[in-house]
Parts: sequence; structure tokens; C-alpha cells
Amino acid sequence: MAVSAINKQILIAQYAQCTQITALQKEIATANSISRKILENQLKEIKHLETLKYYKSLAFSMRRATNYILNEDDCNFKYFLFELYSNTILSHTSEAKSFLEDITEKEYCQTIEEDIRYIQSDYNNHIDQYNQSDFSKLLKELPIYTELTNTLNKKQSIFNKRQKLLLNELNQLHILPFNYQEHKSCYRILRGGMCIGGTFILIAAFTEPLAILGLFLLLFLPFFLPWLYLRNKNNKWKQNYATYCSNIEQEKQTINSKLRCLEDCFNKEKQLVENSLYNVYKKRIYKIRPNWKEQLKNILTLLPNGLEFENYADSGSKDIDMNNLDPMFAEAARLIVVHQQGSTSLIQRKFSIGYNRAGRLMDQLERAGVVGPAQGSKPREVLCADELALENLLSGLM
Repeated sequence: MAVSAINKQILIAQYAQCTQITALQKEIATANSISRKILENQLKEIKHLETLKYYKSLAFSMRRATNYILNEDDCNFKYFLFELYSNTILSHTSEAKSFLEDITEKEYCQTIEEDIRYIQSDYNNHIDQYNQSDFSKLLKELPIYTELTNTLNKKQSIFNKRQKLLLNELNQLHILPFNYQEHKSCYRILRGGMCIGGTFILIAAFTEPLAILGLFLLLFLPFFLPWLYLRNKNNKWKQNYATYCSNIEQEKQTINSKLRCLEDCFNKEKQLVENSLYNVYKKRIYKIRPNWKEQLKNILTLLPNGLEFENYADSGSKDIDMNNLDPMFAEAARLIVVHQQGSTSLIQRKFSIGYNRAGRLMDQLERAGVVGPAQGSKPREVLCADELALENLLSGLM
């Protein structure tokens, strides 16, 4: 009975201890949950602050780009810059204004939009004068020049392939050396035998005239007939070899004429591009404004999605190599699908990369079928509904 009482007390103590441990575990779980929520809120706050910082910097860059256009003294060049970059400035300013929270910052973005509208009204008032300038003509000729350049690049690829094939054919045309060594030794032996036989026949002609016929049949004729056969064979082989060399030379001349014709056709295409109206207007502009390309680059550095001038008219028609995907392609695809937002700036912010790389990623995502085509300043449509559909798509690409 005493042992039973002691065991009972021990069980009661253990039960109380288990109750305390359970309560302590609940408190720890609660504390962990609170800590996790605090960390998540802190991360959200950090991301929020980073987003605000990015859009504040974006608005400041748009202000600088707008001032660069606004303060340009040459009206024609000012309208040229306006045509090139006004839509980009307005789209990024609108995006920044929608994300910024401070009223003064929104008003700051609004002043940028007002300045662009002011430049636009000035542009509309002087549109006839601007259309007569080389800058306007250059911009109008840019799509034609881009099409000519793209066609030339395709023909360059075809030209290189054909040239390589013809050069390979030309390199394979080798004249084999005259190879008659196999019969030369026999030919010499037979000729030596004929000389020896002839010598005996001459000796017999002075000593034994009646033995000439027998010596001829025994010593001369067995060497003469094979020698005659090999001589005829050798002459035929020489004739065939001469014909063979002549055919090789004719084939070489034919291939060389094809190469010259191919080069002439390609040079004519290059000349057509070089003599285009675009290059004519470009040379005129360089004479009156030698540093205009550098001035474009000054604005280009301020725009997240700025394009080089030659790529401006054909920014969406570049060939995309899906066999050489960006290392961040899969991560970018998952980011776009999770957020359901096809935005280049989203990729740029999340991965801290430049716009050019983010733009290439977006082009590859469009070609892969993750997002739809560009819609101006609006985000692209996300074609993958969830991550499962994306993984199925990625498994077929990688």
C-alpha cells in the first residue's frame, strides 16, 4: 500500500510536469508565430521601402530626362527627342505616380507630365516646320532602313553559308600527282632487255647472219611486245591525266566565278543600304550637329527601357535564341507567374539587373509562351495561370 501511494504521487507529479511542458510549448509556439509575423512584416516593409526608393529614383530620372528635352535650344532636335522618348517618359512617370504614396511626390510626377504636355503643344504648333527638317526625315526613314538592315543581315547569313560551302568544294579539288611508279620499273627492265637483245642481234649480224631471226625471236621479241603494251598504256594514262587536270581547273574556275558572283550580289545589297536615304540624312545631321548621338545616349542612360536609336523602330522584331536562355529565365518566369504581372520593371527590381537584360528576359518569356506581347506602357498579359502550368512549360524547354 505504501509503494502504491508513492507511485500514485509520482504519477501525479509527472502529470503536472507534462501539463507545464505542454503549456510551455504552446507559449513557445505562440512566441515563434509572433516572431515570424514580425519578421514577415519587417520584410514586407523593407520591400515596400525598396519599391518606394526605386520609384522615387525613377521619377527623378524622368525629371532629368524631361529637363534635357525642355532645355534644348534647337527646336528641331527638341521635337526629335520628344518623338523618341516622350511616350517612355510618360509611361514611367505614370507608373511611378501610381506606386508613390506621398502627395508631394505625386505632384512632382504631375509636373513632369505637364512639361511633356507643354512640349507636345509646342510640337503641334511647329509640326510643319519640323517635318521639313532632317531629323524628322531621318525618323521617317528609320523603319525602312531597319528593314533593309534586317534583310542584309539575313542575306549575310545566307552568303556566309554558301561561301563556306563553295570554299570547301574548292579546297577539296586537288590535282593528284602523276603516279606511274608501278610500271616504271617493268618498263625499264623491258627496255634494258631490248637493248641487250638488240646488241646480240647486231653481233650476230656480223658473225652469223642466219642466226638473226632466232635471236630476234628469243631475245628481242619477248621484251618488245610487253614494252610496246606498257608504252601504249603509259601514253593513254598521260592523256587521261591531262584531261583530269583540265577538268579540275575548269571546276575551280566555275567555283571561283560563283564566288565572285555571290560577292558581287552581296556587295550590291550592302551598297543599297549604304546609299539609303537614312544614311544621307544621317550624314547631313552629323555635319550640323556632330555630337547628336552622344546627346541621345545622355537621355538613354536615364530611361530604364531606353533603346539604341537604330533599334528604336524595330525593338520587338529581333531574333531570340531559345537555345541560349538566360540563367535567370526560370526564376524570372516563376516571379511573373506568382505575381501575375508581366512587367519588365518587376524583374529589374527583384533581381537587381539592368533594363537591357530584363528586356531580353521578357522577350524570351514571350517567345516561350509565359507572357503575351507588349501592350505599350501596360504590363504584359500572363499566359500561365499557375505554377503547375509553368513547370510543365519549363520542363519542355529545359
